Amino acid sequence: MNRIKACFGCICAALLLVSGALSVYSYIQTVYYPDHQIEHRNLGWSRDVYVNWKEMYPEEADEPESDASAEEEANGTVDGVANAEASEPSVNTARSVSQVKSYAAAMKNQNAFDKFSEAFETFKKDSKKAVGGRHPFTPALYKLYGLFSKTIGKRSIEDDESYVYRMGDGSLNFISGEQLSPSKADAVIDFANWLKRRGTPLLCVIAGDKADETLYDYPSGIKSFGYANTQRFASRLAENDVPYLISMDVLAAVDPDPSAWFYKTDHHWNANAGLTMAQTLAEIMRSDYGLTVDTALLQSDRFGSVVYKDAFLGSQGKKAKLGYTEREDFEVFYPKYETSFSLEAPNQGKSLIGSFSDTLIDGYTLKNKFCSGYNIYDYYTYWAFTHGDTALVTIDNELCENDTKVLVLKTSKANVINCYLSCAVKRMDILDNRYFTGSVKTYIRQAEPDIVIMISGAPSSNGDNKWIVK
Repeated sequence: MNRIKACFGCICAALLLVSGALSVYSYIQTVYYPDHQIEHRNLGWSRDVYVNWKEMYPEEADEPESDASAEEEANGTVDGVANAEASEPSVNTARSVSQVKSYAAAMKNQNAFDKFSEAFETFKKDSKKAVGGRHPFTPALYKLYGLFSKTIGKRSIEDDESYVYRMGDGSLNFISGEQLSPSKADAVIDFANWLKRRGTPLLCVIAGDKADETLYDYPSGIKSFGYANTQRFASRLAENDVPYLISMDVLAAVDPDPSAWFYKTDHHWNANAGLTMAQTLAEIMRSDYGLTVDTALLQSDRFGSVVYKDAFLGSQGKKAKLGYTEREDFEVFYPKYETSFSLEAPNQGKSLIGSFSDTLIDGYTLKNKFCSGYNIYDYYTYWAFTHGDTALVTIDNELCENDTKVLVLKTSKANVINCYLSCAVKRMDILDNRYFTGSVKTYIRQAEPDIVIMISGAPSSNGDNKWIVK
């Protein structure tokens, strides 16, 4: 036993020495060879083109509203929009405290393996810093770390000050921090009332959260509040007559197994979920809102499947590393019928005309050479759907026989829906409120959509202000 401890002590010391050497190497490279540092960007996808959205879509005075402004101000809202600084408590507290406590409990009875793991964490971070995560030997280091973590049975992995957890079925997951403040729901309610005064209908789609405590078996002591946050948010909307749809209700009715809808190594929906949700939204727009939508074009038998083998490592897999988890196949559904679209993505400098595969799916992303080797850690295959996250994407369906215009306010979970929903309507304006710095209300005044659809996960304490509209 003493020899084993001594052996592990030597290994830990060696790793720390190498870590120190890598730190010195990193300093030398940064100071003396700055050109050696490779700019970090997602290949084939970026927000490189500057667009002054504030100038194009400035905030304008709203139509006369009720005398509730004083009450709104007191509640931390201005012009009916939640003021994050005023209304949000220390929202990260719930997450950080629970994670720190869980981690402290896990480390309480450290043994030689745990100390080795700590040393390897330091080694991994220093090596990543030294080579920018892009050196050819980086994947080997990551895989060694992943294999070690898996061998000792770790179910929680820390990476860049965040955690990823291994579920009972082997899939990876984040947690959703508890969100008790109603401010974001109230912001949506006010936005719905503003749209109602304009005669524009709103549908809120509460995107199914993979961090749903009812769907997965989390490690002991780890709590997630994805389901609780969704129910609380939906209840607040229902009390104020705001139409909403909980996506997991739709998907679970088709197949209760979450693996049918989520990637194993990522927190986003897969293509199967995207097409199913597009079908559902199209039918709701037709039946509940009286809009003309070509629902027949979204039937599953009108699409063919293409599977890109081992082309995907999701956000959670990148944190856990290969060795701990594995690459996944990446599936895309392509229409079997003739299509013609024009797509504009100003922040990406893209203006595309062509078929579904030429415009709505970023084929550059799916080239296998960019999904192999160390690029798998810097490259995100999911951005193939509707060209990833950017402030604004507009899509015109040139062959569509209706005139329905849809404006989608979204986060990344909606990317896989938007490309398929575009097949059934004439026009899609897709705004990501996290990057669009202009006024959404001004944009709506100018675009005059037939319906506004908000698609995002339920607010959580570790989320952003994605439901707040200005």
